[in-house]
Amino acid sequence: MSQAVAHTPADIDVERGVEHLMALYPPMVKDRKSVRIQVQDGVVTLSGHVLTPNTRDFMLSRIPNVPGVTAINTDALYDDVSVRLNVAHLLPDGVRLARVQYGVLVLTGTLPAGMTTEQLAARIGAVPGVEHIIMQFED
Repeated sequence: MSQAVAHTPADIDVERGVEHLMALYPPMVKDRKSVRIQVQDGVVTLSGHVLTPNTRDFMLSRIPNVPGVTAINTDALYDDVSVRLNVAHLLPDGVRLARVQYGVLVLTGTLPAGMTTEQLAARIGAVPGVEHIIMQFED
């Protein structure tokens, strides 16, 4: 007498399912290159950056429907809108956030007297999701 054995998709199949889902969502066209996928025992870990919270939310809502997914970890998945908001209140007077793209920030304006670029970089670099800071200050 044979018994039915439940088949759980291999992690590689889960990863392909997540990649397929990302390929079908138009806003992910550019973002796909900045998102890393790891799957272990059905747990999908996404890390990297997307441009908007909507894209992040889409992934969180749809990935559980991929066969074999048991959980999702997005602790290291950031969106540039949230990074921008988290950085903006830390900027001193005279410094402007010109751009955020995939965790790379461009700061412009004038550095306040008494503050070094190293001090500013340490302050801003501590924000989760900040990968690199480019400073283009006026002399």
